[in-house]
Amino acid sequence: MTMRRLSALLIPAAYLIAACVVTYPLITVLTTHLIGHPFGDSTEYTAHIAWIARALREGVNPFFQPHLLYPDGLSAAWLWAVPLQSFPAVLIALLAPDQLALALNASVLLALTLNGWAMYAFVRALLPERRTAAFTAGLIFLTFPAFGGHLAAGHLGLVTLWGAPLYALFLMRLRDQARPLTFMLTALFFAVSALGSIPLILYMTIPVTLILLAQSPRARIRQFGAILLGGAILLVFAAPYALESARTVTPPTGLIRYSASPLAVVSPSPVHPLYRGLGYNGQVIGGEPFETTAYLGIVGIILSGIGIFTARKSRVWWIGALVAWVLSLGAFLRVFDQPVTLTIDGYATRIALPYILIRDLPFINLSRTPARFTFFIGFALAVMAGYGAARLKRGAVPILIVLCVFMLIDTRTFWEMPVISAAIPAEIAALRDARAVFDVPFDHPLVDKEALYLQSAHQIPLIGGHIARETPLDPAKGALLQDTLDPALLDASGVDVIVLHREWADAEGELERRLNEHLGTPVYADARFAVYRVPEYSGAGVTDPLWSVNGARISVYMPEAGRILLTGTLNGDSTARGASLTLNGATVLEWSINGAHGLRVPLDLPAGYSTLMITPDPACEVPAAPLVCRTLDLQDLELIP
Repeated sequence: MTMRRLSALLIPAAYLIAACVVTYPLITVLTTHLIGHPFGDSTEYTAHIAWIARALREGVNPFFQPHLLYPDGLSAAWLWAVPLQSFPAVLIALLAPDQLALALNASVLLALTLNGWAMYAFVRALLPERRTAAFTAGLIFLTFPAFGGHLAAGHLGLVTLWGAPLYALFLMRLRDQARPLTFMLTALFFAVSALGSIPLILYMTIPVTLILLAQSPRARIRQFGAILLGGAILLVFAAPYALESARTVTPPTGLIRYSASPLAVVSPSPVHPLYRGLGYNGQVIGGEPFETTAYLGIVGIILSGIGIFTARKSRVWWIGALVAWVLSLGAFLRVFDQPVTLTIDGYATRIALPYILIRDLPFINLSRTPARFTFFIGFALAVMAGYGAARLKRGAVPILIVLCVFMLIDTRTFWEMPVISAAIPAEIAALRDARAVFDVPFDHPLVDKEALYLQSAHQIPLIGGHIARETPLDPAKGALLQDTLDPALLDASGVDVIVLHREWADAEGELERRLNEHLGTPVYADARFAVYRVPEYSGAGVTDPLWSVNGARISVYMPEAGRILLTGTLNGDSTARGASLTLNGATVLEWSINGAHGLRVPLDLPAGYSTLMITPDPACEVPAAPLVCRTLDLQDLELIP
């Protein structure tokens, strides 16, 4: 075997070993646990993988989920838009339906290995004679701590990044050669770079494109042609979801929470045994280690610094990384885990940053995570470090080996990668003979994720469920089913089984007490779940209006259209302010209150479920101290048919 063939095997093998180290102890629990924190998305992604495999086995459309949002079903166009979030895990699930944990975990290890190998290939093309430098660059990209944060959140699609280095490789080659194959591969990998998560085109693909086009003023016509073709390929996947979501897009939240601190790039993980005593790093990263981790690593800083000072071609990457760093800070400056606030003449204000100029642009306005611009920082850091490692003398290979080993220690976002049990109780997996399962508390996002995962075993339709982020279940329907447990309403909705997720229920146990009172002893219970069979109902159905009150939200079910009377009291503060009453999102009444204000409002409601909301007008986003929101206190709200 030639040295070239041997290295072709040894390099990906080395990256696979590195992936196992970065994700340890995952390699020891490949078939019994899922990678990710309990608050992450691993259960959701695994459920989608299981559904696509099931649909392919049964010969049905995998991009419509008929077993969610019972009885209507739910479009799964998002799964078509991000195929690398599910593949190749689906192939494993097809061959071994009972090995869902292996399917997810093996896909993660494969993605990390390919990430390192793809960056190796790109930097090797930049530095043809410096294989060791290219290997080091690939390892830096594989181990970049920001990606480790997303691994802990179970974000398989977001860490499938190997398309970006390969796109960069062929875009660079297209500058020097006009071969049709190179043109097609450039276009293909442009699309692939964003098929794990569409926003990666903003955080990674576009910055890489701008850097490479700036470096190669010639041959731009064919490069632009390949980019346009790649965009067309990407649209084939993204357009169905984009057209569907355009009608239902809601403004993103968390722009401040998911912005990085300026100090994040020099803040190692606060849970790392070497750095947990530093103190400041915990304040910088705060409670969001999954999204806001941006540590560069000691080896990355040293080697990229050498590259910047000694290799002119690396400096454009440094400029790009600097711009990405500024954008990652979001719209307002954060020094630690909170925005910096200035008080001028008694008025508090925040310090605006350049991201505020672009946050309302199309596509960007759908993003809620400026911190993900650190993805490009990781890309640029690997390239700059490659240039830096290439400046070391060939006899410095042992030093580079030591640095690589230290890197595997230094850059660990989690010293032990979080994993969660993949076990599903046999009693839940064996549930049958039910129209639909209702998982409660219905409005807890982690309950919905767990419900999807349990469904991968019992395969009964869910009242709730989602494809991405949160359930589109009508909150009025969910609230009334949960709050009233009315047997006629449960029967009309097809609820035959209720699963209580004890970990996420109210601490006082009120929900479980009501379930026991209405439905009797659960047919199965353990520390996490309690499963109730809903008794068969033989009555006349729902004949009278039903409603429940949760704070400012009133959920109503009307068997037929009719008029009701809303009564109650609103207590404002000593200053007059506006209030509004909305019905299913449409404003039906606006008024001004000062102190106590009695309500007596007749309303015509349609048949079915409706949501009434009484809110301050205009709505008050929590301001910077010392400013406070003036609130409305709602008391004794009641509906009279």
